[in-house]
Amino acid sequence: MHVLMVGNEARQETAEALRQFIVSPAGIALLDRIVRLTDDLTHLDAREKQAHDKVWRERERLLAAIVDAKGRYSDAIDAIIGRL
Repeated sequence: MHVLMVGNEARQETAEALRQFIVSPAGIALLDRIVRLTDDLTHLDAREKQAHDKVWRERERLLAAIVDAKGRYSDAIDAIIGRL
């Protein structure tokens, strides 16, 4: 019975120490920091996606221009060969 009482008291003391840390300025400051860092990471990911989207749009535009130029080049060659 004594062992059970000591174990229960230790659990209660641990629970109270944990509660005090959670509501303490240090505990609140750490939790606030986690929230701020999570927000910063979310914003960084959004900016990175925007940058990738911009690069991918430009890449698509350049690829379309290459395909168009290749087609015009082939058409010009075909026109010259067709005159033979």
